[in-house]
Amino acid sequence: MQLKHNKVSWYTMLALMLLLVVVSFQRLHKRGNIISWDTFGYYLYLPATFIHNDPGLFDTGFVEEALENYKGSVTFYQASPGPKGGMIIKYSPGLALLFLPGFALAHMVAMASAFPADGFSLPYQYSIFFTSLLFALFGLFTIRKLLLKFFSDLIVALLLALLFAGTNLFYVSVNHALVHNFLFALYALLLWLVMHWHETPNTRLSVFLGLTMGLIIVIRPSDAICVLIPLLWGVFKKESLKWKVKLVAKHLRQIFIGFLTMTIPILPQLIYWKVFTGSFLYYSYDNPGEGLDFLIPNTWDVLFSFRKGWLIYTPVMIFAIYGFKYVYEKRRDLFFPLAIFAAINLYLVSSWTTWWYAGSFGHLAMVQSYAIMALPLGYFLVSIKDMKKIWRQALIFLLGFFLLLNLFQTWQYFNGIIHPDSMTKPYYKAVFGRISPPDEEMKSLLLVQRSLDVDDPFPNPEDYYLYRTFEMDFDGDQWINPEGIPSEKVRDVIILSPAQPFSPALEIPYNRLTVADHAFLKVRGNVFIEENPADNPFTLVVTFDHKGGNYKYRGLDVEKYGQEIIVGQWNTIETIYLTPEPRRRTDELRAFFWLRGQKPLPVEEIKVEVWVPKRGW
Repeated sequence: MQLKHNKVSWYTMLALMLLLVVVSFQRLHKRGNIISWDTFGYYLYLPATFIHNDPGLFDTGFVEEALENYKGSVTFYQASPGPKGGMIIKYSPGLALLFLPGFALAHMVAMASAFPADGFSLPYQYSIFFTSLLFALFGLFTIRKLLLKFFSDLIVALLLALLFAGTNLFYVSVNHALVHNFLFALYALLLWLVMHWHETPNTRLSVFLGLTMGLIIVIRPSDAICVLIPLLWGVFKKESLKWKVKLVAKHLRQIFIGFLTMTIPILPQLIYWKVFTGSFLYYSYDNPGEGLDFLIPNTWDVLFSFRKGWLIYTPVMIFAIYGFKYVYEKRRDLFFPLAIFAAINLYLVSSWTTWWYAGSFGHLAMVQSYAIMALPLGYFLVSIKDMKKIWRQALIFLLGFFLLLNLFQTWQYFNGIIHPDSMTKPYYKAVFGRISPPDEEMKSLLLVQRSLDVDDPFPNPEDYYLYRTFEMDFDGDQWINPEGIPSEKVRDVIILSPAQPFSPALEIPYNRLTVADHAFLKVRGNVFIEENPADNPFTLVVTFDHKGGNYKYRGLDVEKYGQEIIVGQWNTIETIYLTPEPRRRTDELRAFFWLRGQKPLPVEEIKVEVWVPKRGW
């Protein structure tokens, strides 16, 4: 029976709020600049528009200065060249809309103090922190209000503890400015609004419902599937479908108003694209190395991979999935909107080729769905009381263990024991329960570390062996040296020139390079250097190709080559290249020379040595 004033869930919520606030401030002190990495891209609209008057990023000097001064990221990957010049921010501006009030306040503080009013200094960083913290607390408050409509006070208290301490929602809530923190709060609000609209349809609820869906969509466009929740709410058989049709017909005006208000948060994105790309719709994620491949979903990895599998690092959600059985039995009107959303969401998350994306604890992309999953988890908790005593005790023990495990492993993550993106099953087993930093032998069990810099180090060559070699000889002109004397041997070469600046490329599919998850490549090319390379520069290019688009581009500029160059002779230029995680194993390595100077350049051959790990295949 529900307690008066719902005291247990109320005090549980307050305790969790206190926990989130305390840990959040601890994390803020340790992590430094919060406007970094992806958050930098989501936020960039605000300083670009309101301080530097350059939302099209035609002059990126202030961006490069901010990245250098505040260490936002090692490269400016958050935008790409636009079709009309300038740079197009790859992220949609939904979070920027939510950051705007805090940004305005921070700008006033910066203008009235000694802090630089550049959009990135400490007042702006604190504005992002407090905005994110408020949304974490708002999400906790809203999900409690929602759950009390379905469950007893005690069940709601247990659900709040499991959601905010037993899943990686805790990590997201205290490691601020991650988009999923905001989306969880908005999904909780969406469910609350949908439920109340279907009980008492009115214009006010329609407006808030439309704005909430619009914000969700403009924060993360793939979450446009949120419209399925109001669309399918209450529909589970023929009679309920007829009821839904009548409800819609009766309240068409409110629904139209909701649709109009849904477009309001989306309009800034459409206007931005139209102004700076010439089109209202523009695909800004232009990295060919990642994208949606609907025919090859990575569902098993998303669920069970030790790298970042959802149910490996958030096992309490196993009970939420099983809870759909009880939703179907007890609340058929909820089953289809929740189950269809959850299934499509998992499919979309699994279809993203770099499914493990972002350095994080657990799988980030599933976090916002926890507002949906809270309902089947609640019905599972309700069902426990009807089970046999031994099963009831075992399940209660497991739920408690998973909650404590999540808190402990989050602590491990914050202390560098659980790795952000390179976990493996052997490493997970080696550090399970560990409270001290891993030693070097343990670290060798991780996936290979990939550098975000322009160079790929080859730190442990003794752990690799030469697997195979590919080479390409150029069939072109016979070589005669500059003095007109035939060379010591006849050489077939390609003479690069401004009219033909690119050599033929050595092209090798990834599945011919190796069956391992990675390989180090020693890429070499022979070139005759007649004069100082700075006077006739060229580049040895190595990249991967997916359907005509290049990713993981590396270019070795000869004028920056760290080894000795002998002018007037043939030189062998060599670079190290770590293979990327290919979007598809048929994607091709391409290695070629690119003449950037204005004088002829003889090129003889390109060779690729493939070095694969001795273990870990």
